[in-house]
Amino acid sequence: MLFNHIIALADDLPGLDNGLVDWAKEQGGLFIVCIVVLVAGFYLVKQSIGKLIGTIVIGAIVFTVVGRPEHTFEQIGNIFEKFLGG
Repeated sequence: MLFNHIIALADDLPGLDNGLVDWAKEQGGLFIVCIVVLVAGFYLVKQSIGKLIGTIVIGAIVFTVVGRPEHTFEQIGNIFEKFLGG
């Protein structure tokens, strides 16, 4: 009897197919944006423009990889195929 109630409660928990992965990607992307804004603000105050631009570029790349890793790796593979003649 108690076991049936536990199973019923477990069915309502988010699973990997219910959007947990999408939620984690979204939150990871937002975390990256927050870190980039903080670090970029620090470099802006210090007037280190080169480091500021580098931080924004690296942050954009990481944000893209976190958001759509399959698509990113597929595009990188296509670039290598073009260079290697595959």
